[in-house]
Amino acid sequence: MDALHCIDFLWINLVRFAIPSYLYIQTFRFVTWLDIYLFFVHHISNCLLCFNRFSATFLQFEKVWKSKLINSYIIGIIVLSFITSIPIMIKDRDIIYQNGQLITLKIHTELIIQRIILSIFMFITEIASSIVSIWTLHKIRSKQTKRFEKNLIMITCWHVVFELIPFYYEVANVFELDDAFSKWVYTYWFTFAFILFSSNTLTMLIINPKLRNDIKLFFKLKKPTKNEIRTISLHSKGQNNNRVIIV
Repeated sequence: MDALHCIDFLWINLVRFAIPSYLYIQTFRFVTWLDIYLFFVHHISNCLLCFNRFSATFLQFEKVWKSKLINSYIIGIIVLSFITSIPIMIKDRDIIYQNGQLITLKIHTELIIQRIILSIFMFITEIASSIVSIWTLHKIRSKQTKRFEKNLIMITCWHVVFELIPFYYEVANVFELDDAFSKWVYTYWFTFAFILFSSNTLTMLIINPKLRNDIKLFFKLKKPTKNEIRTISLHSKGQNNNRVIIV
């Protein structure tokens, strides 16, 4: 989803700044909705990742992260993101292409409502994610924890902090803030957002050796070991579906 979001962002910037044309107007509503929808998916997924680390530290992880429950989580993310992005599907702004420039004629109420929903949603989830992350971080400091687990928790904390910028961006748009810092955020918003949406996958790839190994196996860049063959066999037979097997 984050990869799709990055592509959507690149398309918006390409047609808006590099080759502004009538084509942008025709695709604007769809790519704008897709941007908001994928942003909700991204943010909810980050919250779920914080809960994942919390449950690994405080709860019975295997019961909370059963295969059926994981599927329910994914469906819940998709449905909730779709519902919360409905306002921008209706109408957000009127844009015309004139003299080689894209001109916004009017910003509709639906866009303001969408930004308010997004701001409130981010405010609640940022607080919840911060509490869970700090609690988990404090807990692992008092016991022996694998380096990978510590790195993963640090990454989730970093994402919580970094997402304060999108939160401020939405709030600034709602209240139409015009101070120096807000202008700076407006100017570099696409850069911030692109880094934010691409960093999840990249950081997970960097800190997770099992993920890198699975990618190599998927693209047949290496031959599976006996343990990996056994793991694949167990999964195909429906065994050990409720746990993550590290090979």
